[in-house]
Amino acid sequence: MTLKKKNIINVIKLKKMFGPYASDLEAMKFVEPLPRSKRGEIRPYKIRKPLPSNEEFQQLLRDRYTFTVQEIISDAFEEFMFLSAELDDWYNNLPEGLKNSNKGSMLQDARYIFENLNEEPEISEKLGNLKIVSLPALMPWSPSAPCAAACIGLNDVIELLEDENEISARLKDDEEVDKLISEAEEVACELRNILYEAEIVELPDMDLSGGNCTGIGLGLT
Repeated sequence: MTLKKKNIINVIKLKKMFGPYASDLEAMKFVEPLPRSKRGEIRPYKIRKPLPSNEEFQQLLRDRYTFTVQEIISDAFEEFMFLSAELDDWYNNLPEGLKNSNKGSMLQDARYIFENLNEEPEISEKLGNLKIVSLPALMPWSPSAPCAAACIGLNDVIELLEDENEISARLKDDEEVDKLISEAEEVACELRNILYEAEIVELPDMDLSGGNCTGIGLGLT
């Protein structure tokens, strides 16, 4: 059955209507991608159900990307451990001639940093259960992208924990609110030190050429 044009929209129009996170409409089941009819055609989408208003879409985004403080911290440290193992494998699979090159040295330095980011800070259940909206990073894939995404999440947590007024408002009925504010400051300080270590990591590109290796930094600082 031929689709009516009013039921088809392309990705450029979606982004003009809903902004950089328009691709989430596919996961939300509002649209589904259609095959391109010719090479170079802008990706068309079938509209499966009435599109939300911009305000409704923003709320859907907030709901989709709301996590607890503890979830974001734990996910970030899991990513650091995974990256340490991945970098170790990457280094071990290099040709012998490249292990002593700039690429090999960069991989070892990065692995060492992630290997030492293995102590997740302790946080009380009350602070850990605080909800926070943390939108994913919008960046093309690169070796540094997973770490950058983890760092963005940690930065969102830090900003919340450093906001004394926000913590006080959320926990105003808790008799230990002053103690929790102090704890939030301590955890935020610890996380900021960890964030600094993660952000200075440089990863080589995926090219297997020799010593003239270009580092890919996170670009977050």
